[in-house]
Amino acid sequence: MTHSIKDRPNHFPLPPVLVLCLLALGFAAKHFAPSLALLFVPASGMVILGWVLIAGALALDIWAAMIFRAAKTNIMPTKPAEALVSHGPFKFSRNPIYLGNLMILIGAGLSAGIGLLFLFVPVAFFVLQEFQIKPEEAHLAARFPEGWAAYKAKVRRWI
Repeated sequence: MTHSIKDRPNHFPLPPVLVLCLLALGFAAKHFAPSLALLFVPASGMVILGWVLIAGALALDIWAAMIFRAAKTNIMPTKPAEALVSHGPFKFSRNPIYLGNLMILIGAGLSAGIGLLFLFVPVAFFVLQEFQIKPEEAHLAARFPEGWAAYKAKVRRWI
């Protein structure tokens, strides 16, 4: 049985898997191939900034998840959207959770002194945009045509 984009945006929950794999790869490189990990000694301000970014990203993700729950819509990208959410963090970014994912990579790189994680950010950005966000946008456009067009015209994809 085939599914249309209106049924669900994706078949695989890519974002958390992608971020966890990139983090694991960065930390594994730190321990097993330090020269490949592009290690540096972070200044105390960088460590603090890294943890602030991670905490901010987690707060953003939790806020967005709470908004999804209140709207009674699915947070999982493998399930159909039940509502078009445009308030809370979604008032400023159409993808605050994915923005938070990138912030976690940057924060971890800063706080742990792993330069390789910074190189992963554009890779994650590209993968999320092409394989996650674009299908989700097509899904939302199919499910909520008028609402999506107005929301898309008003709120930027990232920030």
